[in-house]
Amino acid sequence: MLKAIVHVLLAAALLAAGGAGAQVREHTIKLAFAISGDNPQTRGAAFFKSEVERLSGGRMTVTLYPGSQLGPDLQVLSGLRAGAIEAQLTTTSLLGGIGRAFNVYDIPFLFRDFRELYAVSDGEPGRRLRDIGQENGFVILNLHSGAWRNLTNRTRPVASVQDIKGLKLRTLQSAVFIDFWKALGANPVALPFPELYTALEQGTVDGQENANGVTVFAKLTEVQKHYTATQHNAYVGVLLFSGPVWQRLNEDERSVLRQAGSSSQQFWRQALVDNDAVLLRTIGQKLTVTPLSPVARAEMERLAQPVIDKYMAALDPDLARQVRAAIASVRER
Repeated sequence: MLKAIVHVLLAAALLAAGGAGAQVREHTIKLAFAISGDNPQTRGAAFFKSEVERLSGGRMTVTLYPGSQLGPDLQVLSGLRAGAIEAQLTTTSLLGGIGRAFNVYDIPFLFRDFRELYAVSDGEPGRRLRDIGQENGFVILNLHSGAWRNLTNRTRPVASVQDIKGLKLRTLQSAVFIDFWKALGANPVALPFPELYTALEQGTVDGQENANGVTVFAKLTEVQKHYTATQHNAYVGVLLFSGPVWQRLNEDERSVLRQAGSSSQQFWRQALVDNDAVLLRTIGQKLTVTPLSPVARAEMERLAQPVIDKYMAALDPDLARQVRAAIASVRER
């Protein structure tokens, strides 16, 4: 009798295991993103695709749409929230209009290194962001970073905040970025990215601030002379999945996407860090690289503190507290 019971239980367990795999149905997932070419973002998207297809036994397939083939980021995000597009690779800066909590990554000099940023993304603040996403029609499958925004210009080397004063700098069409550069004495110009190269070439603006990958791939080194690793804030990529489509998936299918999101997050983070070192060497061959001393950086942070305080105060108080606690947990180690 005991043997019979054991055999029944084993058979039930095997059936359950087989049944779980059988619950993954056939799906085609469209993954849209703006960037194209060979870079960490496109390689990360390809890695996510391979993980989904491997984990689902080929039942779930991912079709990549780089180069804004399905439209600009905001249009794709709208389609994602409506359920017309399954997945999108973008940046958290795009989501600030949906929830101010996403602006936390744009606050200048808030993070001193990627350990602090990851503590926020992987900890309680990151969970809060995921909740906000689901409330607004999308699921966050991962948050990844590994690239700082840095300063280039055509006018003079920047070794201190004094060298920034008076520079006409193109920045994002975002209040926090504009306030930050004003605090450092620059004249920020919120210019659409497609207009940047020509504006730099014609001298409409003196410089710009971007991740090294953007500076290189957009060939901005052709119209700039000087580079300083200000590292004033980080590029934070986010992989989104459509909320309406997610609701139609069963738990086994969601598990495939969660696992693929987690493994591709680690891939992206390392790929971005590794690639940034290569990009810096490329920039060094094209531009004059001026180091920023700890004293000079501390002065920039001091001048930026009112901006930091302003935008931290705009966050939900509990979220702001969790962000500060996550950062402090790293600094106290």
